[in-house]
Amino acid sequence: MNLMNRPVPQGRDPAAGIPKSARDATAGQRFHGALTSISRVELRVLSVLLVLAVVYTLEIAQTFLIPLVLALFLSLLMSPLVAFLVRCGIPRGLGSAAVVLSLLALLGFLASVTVEPLKNWVENSPQTLRELEQKYTRFARRSRRSPRPPTTWIV
Repeated sequence: MNLMNRPVPQGRDPAAGIPKSARDATAGQRFHGALTSISRVELRVLSVLLVLAVVYTLEIAQTFLIPLVLALFLSLLMSPLVAFLVRCGIPRGLGSAAVVLSLLALLGFLASVTVEPLKNWVENSPQTLRELEQKYTRFARRSRRSPRPPTTWIV
């Protein structure tokens, strides 16, 4: 019988031409033998190709994987809150909706609180950059004139 549990046709030996040691070896031993026959250079080339294939695959799949990983992370983050609400007698679906809506409300609140300071910071950034440039220019002039190393300066 061969590997497919079918009878071997008469007159043909399925192991003909294969050395006895290879016929008696397990699949793992044959795989290990195949790996040891690869040179170090070939192994490195195959490793580099494998890394490139993984990186390329991840780059292509990022539009799918990033939302999936984010959803899994949020699920792990919010599951203790949902479990607490379930223990308090609130149904799981209602508890999940309450947690998600609370998270959205928190994000909305944080956005509304930070918009005004960010707006002011962006409006004042040209003036701030000019002041930094003037301070740097004074610092650079002073460092060219000073015989002492900069570590001894007291500003």
